[in-house]
Amino acid sequence: MKKIKYAAFGLSILTLSNFAIAELAVVVNPSNPINSAKLKDISDVFLMKSKKLGGQPVTPVEQLEGNPAYEKFHAAASKKTPQQVKSFWANRIFTGKGTPPEAVRSDRKVISAVAESKKAIGYVDSESVDSSVKVIATIP
Repeated sequence: MKKIKYAAFGLSILTLSNFAIAELAVVVNPSNPINSAKLKDISDVFLMKSKKLGGQPVTPVEQLEGNPAYEKFHAAASKKTPQQVKSFWANRIFTGKGTPPEAVRSDRKVISAVAESKKAIGYVDSESVDSSVKVIATIP
């Protein structure tokens, strides 16, 4: 009987975590001329494979690993699990080919960083978006 209760509890937690973020919004500063972008191109920016998006220089502001937004973003955009992203960066650091982007703790911090810098790009739960940022892509 205990196994059934634990299994039901675990299943309910998994179900709730899937609904924690209904949709992600990729955001830039409102003064940035970029109005839309493909997820592949956005992913290349966050994996530091490109420093431009739509011909404009951009600086990614990453969510911390373990954040549901981080997991959802990388699963959809880069097609990588958190462990694969970690391995990717470990390899890049070891070979001297790059370092990961700055990571912040919350949607509020991402929005603040993007609102303060014309070049910044980040991703947040779409419900966190306010008028201080511009949405250029969504991830359902």
